[in-house]
Amino acid sequence: MKPSTHRSMKTKLNLTWTLTRLACGAMGILLISMPITHAQEKPTPPKNTNAELEQESTFTIPSSLQEGRDPFFPRSTRFISKPVLTAPALGPVVLECKGISGTSKRPLAIINNRTFAVGDEQDVNTAQGKVRVLCLEIDGMKVKVRAQGRISDLLYRKGI
Repeated sequence: MKPSTHRSMKTKLNLTWTLTRLACGAMGILLISMPITHAQEKPTPPKNTNAELEQESTFTIPSSLQEGRDPFFPRSTRFISKPVLTAPALGPVVLECKGISGTSKRPLAIINNRTFAVGDEQDVNTAQGKVRVLCLEIDGMKVKVRAQGRISDLLYRKGI
């Protein structure tokens, strides 16, 4: 490449940058000098004096099919309230140790068909429903657990 050609390309590039800077500066001056116009507020629509147009719609959810139905799904009964049934307290929860296994460093106990290690907490199915059980200690043939705020010892009896 000839030195004169290189110099002329460099000059053209400098000229281009200079013109770009001048154009940006001129645009900035124009933007700063323009007056600021605020957006005009939209006029508010006139209020209706007719009382019928000012009523608000109110919707009530029916509590029985006689009170009404869903106009889009007339066979639906999803809004009809169902009575809430509460189970009576049946006394203490029955938990049963069905097996003990594992190693001496990490023993495992099977309580109501769920496997527990020391410190495990999980839901267990009982005749009274699901109960949250925490395994506190596994010692030989005895398992200490906490269920419903009560601490109890479960004994494992082979062959039963």
